[in-house]
Amino acid sequence: MKKIALRFSGLAAVTIAVGGWAIAAGGYDRGALQSEMQDAVKHTRVILGALIAADWGKAKAEATALAAQGKTIRALSPQAGAGGPAEFPANADSLGARAARLAITAKAHDGARSAATLGQIVATCMTCHSLYRK
Repeated sequence: MKKIALRFSGLAAVTIAVGGWAIAAGGYDRGALQSEMQDAVKHTRVILGALIAADWGKAKAEATALAAQGKTIRALSPQAGAGGPAEFPANADSLGARAARLAITAKAHDGARSAATLGQIVATCMTCHSLYRK
């Protein structure tokens, strides 16, 4: 468990850093999208804490909520071909799919896979933000 906790501590710093980022793009409701992304960061932080505490029910519930958040972010995202970036909707889809996978691993009480999947979620966020945040 100690090894996983150390892995989580690194993710905590990344998760907190992601929470402060702003999105820069045009042709969509930026405020609504930013609000949804801030909620997604909150879910990610709660998941991190739940996994560290082995609170599998909370981790599953928050991951399920984050999966739904991915769909909402996708719906609000600037669309490719309408002045929006092509990768943005794909990254939102990846967020939702990975969060759904995390709900499954948390339900199975699989700490190692849950930690790895949370790392993939954070990587998805960082990839997208590195492309579109200004």
